[in-house]
Amino acid sequence: MFGLATIFIIAILGGLIAFIGDKLGYKFGKQRLSVLGLRPKHTSTLIAVCSGVIVAAATIFALSLVSADARTALFGLEKLKEQLRGTEKEVRDKNEELIGAQAKLSESNAAIIAANKERDKANRLLGEAESARKEMEIAREKAGAELAKTRTELEKVRADNQEMLQVRERLQAEIKEFEKETSRLESGLVSLREGQVVFRAGQVIYAGIIRAGQDEASIINTLGDFLAFANQYVVNMLRIEDKETRVLLVPEPNLAAAVAYLVGNSGPTAVRLQAAGNIILGEPVFAEFSVYPNKLVYARQKVIHEEIIRASVGKQAMEEVLVRFLARINQKAASDGLLPDPLTGNVGNMEMPYMMEVIEKMRAQDDDFLLSAAARHDIYTLGPLQIDISVSGYR
Repeated sequence: MFGLATIFIIAILGGLIAFIGDKLGYKFGKQRLSVLGLRPKHTSTLIAVCSGVIVAAATIFALSLVSADARTALFGLEKLKEQLRGTEKEVRDKNEELIGAQAKLSESNAAIIAANKERDKANRLLGEAESARKEMEIAREKAGAELAKTRTELEKVRADNQEMLQVRERLQAEIKEFEKETSRLESGLVSLREGQVVFRAGQVIYAGIIRAGQDEASIINTLGDFLAFANQYVVNMLRIEDKETRVLLVPEPNLAAAVAYLVGNSGPTAVRLQAAGNIILGEPVFAEFSVYPNKLVYARQKVIHEEIIRASVGKQAMEEVLVRFLARINQKAASDGLLPDPLTGNVGNMEMPYMMEVIEKMRAQDDDFLLSAAARHDIYTLGPLQIDISVSGYR
């Protein structure tokens, strides 16, 4: 806006100056003045030019006085250009600084991103460390429980070992008693007229099952047949040539008591014929009846007894472990109602090959295992007890 006003003023002043110069030149030309020896025509022209110069200078001076912008335009242009160049340089410097700052900002942003990644990584590692700590706590608790369980099992093993030592001592004591008894019996045999004992007192000579609950005559006949079979068994055992020889004798009171029991009860009844005393070869065989209800004691495959055997016992001790296991089975079967042998106290026996097979299976186990005994078939009061022994892993 200021430039337009200035142009307008200069145009007006230029026209006014031209008009004044023309008038002055015309006036001086008309008076035919001569300056510096010039011709009047030239003098008028010179005056007109000088007048124009003076008026233009005055105009410019006036504009300078009136407007600071005019003064700047007339006298401060170079300075303004210098300032402009300085400003441009500062702008370039600022632009370069801005570019540098932007580069630093980019680097800072990259550093922030990297720091955020490190922070996320650190948080992840912290979470993993916390999870690992919890797992370690759980593992420590589990290890403590396992340690307590191990200690308990160790105490149990120690108790079992102590019990085994006690059993060993008891067996050794029993062996010594058996040796004494054997020695005594041997001495007794010598003293008994140097005769041969064919039946010891209480030894079972014959056994069978009779159905009780019949009338007295039927029971007497049944017992008669029973005695006949038993007599034939003894005759064959003693190798007596005359098969009709009667060697078995039963006291009348014992026979009457057996008949009364069989008549007064019902169901299958186990009948044993036992030696009344030591029977020497060549003497009559005095025997007595013993009667018992013949009930089902163990059904087929019924588990009679089982134990957890610890591997810490040692493979060499497995034979002793099995003997102790069988002793417990014998004791339990007798308490459950199975009739034991009056002389040995056993309710049955195990073949040696089968026993060795079981021991080998036990020794083949590297960890704790379960030793179990089950009835091979239905077992009744009269017995004998026949079992199957299984060896299986235990967890």
